[in-house]
Amino acid sequence: MRLPAGTEGGAEKVIANHGEPGQFGGGPGSLRVTVSVRPHAWLRREGQDIHCELFVSPLEAARGGKVPVPTLTGSALLELPPGVATGAKLRLRGKGCRPRAVGPATSW
Repeated sequence: MRLPAGTEGGAEKVIANHGEPGQFGGGPGSLRVTVSVRPHAWLRREGQDIHCELFVSPLEAARGGKVPVPTLTGSALLELPPGVATGAKLRLRGKGCRPRAVGPATSW
């Protein structure tokens, strides 16, 4: 079984004919699978966005430049604008979870 990209924790899927055998020789029932997602050491998910706190030196913040940032697929370079402030939120386009094509989080 493959999970679609962007599946959230708590999502459920029912797989027909993969459960326990029925009573008195009946066919197998349905198997219910619930997704549980472990937290990551550096990344956290908020909806389809992935967030990471990045610590940079005062010199890097003042000068700007490119700094490596962890992503789901490895490291990427983030362009810091000169004079970036503490707590600023910067974006790496296309590095979050792929948007879901169908329904709410509990339907696959």
